[in-house]
Amino acid sequence: MNAIDRLAIVGVGLLGGSLGMALRQQGLAGEVVGIGRTQRNLDQALARGCIDRASRRIEDVAGADLVVLATPVAQLAQSARDAAPYLRDGAIVTDVGSSKATVVRDCAAALGPAARFVGSHPIAGLERSGAAAARADLFAGARCVVTPVADTDPEACRRVVALWRAVGMDVEEMDPAEHDRVLALTSHLPHVVAWALARSVQERPGALELSGPSLRDMTRIAGASIEMWKDILLTNAEAVGAEIAVFRDRLDALARAVDQGDGAALEQQLGEALAVREAIRRTQGEVIEPARAPLRGSVRVPGDKSIGHRALILGALAEGTTEVIGLSDGEDNASTLSVLKSLGVEIERENGRVRIEGRGLAGLRAPSSPLDCGNSGSTLRMMCGVLAGTSFEATLDGDDSLRRRPMERVAGPLRELGAGIETSAGCPPVRVRGAALRAGRVELSVSSAQIKTAVLLAGLGANGRTTVVEPARSRDHT
Repeated sequence: MNAIDRLAIVGVGLLGGSLGMALRQQGLAGEVVGIGRTQRNLDQALARGCIDRASRRIEDVAGADLVVLATPVAQLAQSARDAAPYLRDGAIVTDVGSSKATVVRDCAAALGPAARFVGSHPIAGLERSGAAAARADLFAGARCVVTPVADTDPEACRRVVALWRAVGMDVEEMDPAEHDRVLALTSHLPHVVAWALARSVQERPGALELSGPSLRDMTRIAGASIEMWKDILLTNAEAVGAEIAVFRDRLDALARAVDQGDGAALEQQLGEALAVREAIRRTQGEVIEPARAPLRGSVRVPGDKSIGHRALILGALAEGTTEVIGLSDGEDNASTLSVLKSLGVEIERENGRVRIEGRGLAGLRAPSSPLDCGNSGSTLRMMCGVLAGTSFEATLDGDDSLRRRPMERVAGPLRELGAGIETSAGCPPVRVRGAALRAGRVELSVSSAQIKTAVLLAGLGANGRTTVVEPARSRDHT
């Protein structure tokens, strides 16, 4: 596809953030402007390289060649109405909504003749949401449905198809109503089933204690965004309702066979389902056929995230410019990037390279708010060591999962060096009051590369030699 001079993404969540990240890494967009509701998510998007510029003003769609509406599906039409007055004449607008008939109709009407709207649905996602979950490879090998209608501009449709193909998607065109009927069965109904099963488990005492891989796998997608999926089901209610009715009939047939002890009927129904399951596996590339010729090609191996954390931190504590190449796109390394930026470190990420302007051991700046470590225990534990010898106070926090992880095992050894550290019943949030550290010998009760790293980082600012002794050797990444 031809490079986009300016791309505006309205709603920089999983899909919008992943699209911006993929296009930026391939050099296919001169500037990616991310427009969103919360500064925290926009900061994550900037830190992770999803966008070049962040804004909370819809007016900043002005001048964009192509605008991607990536808000929840029920908000897409309103996003189109809000953006319409600021779009340049002839701008192309598309969306990422999982239902299409209502979206295509309402967005086209909201934008009017000045913009060229093309509906699209990239069928890709994770159970996590937000810019913190964005991945440059999210779309690679997945399918995308573009839904032109009778009055869709052909050139605009071609550009939107090229956009999704550029990030690795297999694109096909389909009528919006037909799209909704098909996706009601293949995407929307599976989520309904997962939620119903999860609720059944909730209502049966003792069921969770005996749960196994089957329940885990069947309910995986029940962890998807409630806000997003509520809107999807309501905007495609008729087609979803029809598929639920058909599914109920299938369940009734299985129930009758079980109640009547009809083994032959059960065997037939299970066999038919198995055949469909194998067909799905082949369609989605899970079945690998032997190659007819020797394999040739190249692959890019993602950087080790454990080493990535340390490269970023040591680059921030060094004096001068450090460049890190091949940093993982995962959200854990992104959390470390975000925390370091909040401490005043200038970091730029572009085309697979991260450039860090080191501030030296004493150059970090007191943060204006708690430092968000996301789901990264590595970030929180190592940054405890970095902050222990500073001249200010900082609080390290994270998501609900991180708040359940033990932190006394890192806080205790750092206190031996004179650090002021308080945990919340042994878990995050962790408050670190910077202090003048004393060097010494620290004997760890457990072998942990993260705790060893935290003590070593604190030892950089202590006066004298700091020695770490562990019961068994852990990784020596630091």
